[in-house]
Amino acid sequence: MGEMLEAWAGVLDRSWAEIAALSADARNFDRLRVNRIADVWDNNTFPFVGAACARGAGRRENLALQGVRWMADFGATRHAWVLEQAVAAGHPIELPPPMKHPNGPVRDGEGTATPGTMDLTAETIEELAADYAFDTAEVRTLCVQRSEGVLVGEVTIAASRRYQADGGDLAELRIQFEGVDQLRFEQSDRCGVSFDCQAGTTLLRLGDRGVVQGASGTVSNRDVRWSRSKAGRTADAVLPPLQRAKVWEPERGLLEGTACEAAELLRWAMIMVRSSWALSLIHTTPVHEYALAFAGAGTDILAAGRSFRREAAFRRLVNRWRSAGGELLLPLFDQTLKTDPALPDADDPPEPDSQLMVADYTTPSFFDRTNASTFVFASPGTPWGRRRIRVENPQQFAVRVEAFGTTLCAAQQGGLLAVS
Repeated sequence: MGEMLEAWAGVLDRSWAEIAALSADARNFDRLRVNRIADVWDNNTFPFVGAACARGAGRRENLALQGVRWMADFGATRHAWVLEQAVAAGHPIELPPPMKHPNGPVRDGEGTATPGTMDLTAETIEELAADYAFDTAEVRTLCVQRSEGVLVGEVTIAASRRYQADGGDLAELRIQFEGVDQLRFEQSDRCGVSFDCQAGTTLLRLGDRGVVQGASGTVSNRDVRWSRSKAGRTADAVLPPLQRAKVWEPERGLLEGTACEAAELLRWAMIMVRSSWALSLIHTTPVHEYALAFAGAGTDILAAGRSFRREAAFRRLVNRWRSAGGELLLPLFDQTLKTDPALPDADDPPEPDSQLMVADYTTPSFFDRTNASTFVFASPGTPWGRRRIRVENPQQFAVRVEAFGTTLCAAQQGGLLAVS
């Protein structure tokens, strides 16, 4: 078996193993990391199974080389993750450097200058303040959650433009924070924002009393009319013309019969795991059960692909997945290739000793019409489970960073969180 194909299978096995570890106990559930892992396999499941089923060792390895390179070529973070997972699986590999993604303005597919994502610095804020009125801006969304041992946050603000633009809509800016150590927010105090960016800290003041502070931050300008702004016109003058390069995609092996069914089941399982990102599904998606049912899928697919009786081998594998999934995952197996699998009914409310994992406040915006507030908790049990409190069209929402370090009961009594 080729080195790259073995490594690819190992990365898939590692993916399911990590998802299983992250979902075994709700106190360790990492919504962001689970989503990133599952997202890798959306467009890579069929290429992997196709490579495993190709005829001839040389053909299999060539398809694997193309497939792993393509899977890893989505920025430096994805590239490093693939290499790390291959090493952890016992199959270290070498890949070309990742495609570079510039920090800051770029041209889109139509050649129009777009703002991209920038690090939050004093210079960045000064540039943004020239185009947007922060003193009258309002908070559209706020989400703070646990990820990889720290709190991370995201705030979307809507601000009036200082430049001439058609229409009366507001421009939206999305600010992301790493290492949040200060948080104080109330729905009734969300108008007017200001920034303070210094070495080692990024602070966003919200209204009169609110604040979000992290060790670092970035800003994504979502202003659909940005090309008319001062910064947009400056970028348009200096950015090179759009170079239309042919998009390279890996060659895919032919899949037929039960091998194709296995690939579709595996892809759908990852999509369902990724659906736990949605706050409407985070407490009902059986992430851990999916991870247990598909554990070792990479190794098993390699074995089935090289079997002389391939159709029978894949049929046994699909039946084993079905048996391992039990009644809870039957919708996936019964409805895949037809409709979206159904999910279990909503869980019970969180217990008083529950621990806060996610706090989310969302109002209607240009991109999303949701108007709801959500708290997600790790709730005691064997094992601990995910529970949530969600209020549509809330009249009150408040959260402080201390709520993440205590129980639901203590947080409510201490005024650290509230929603109604």
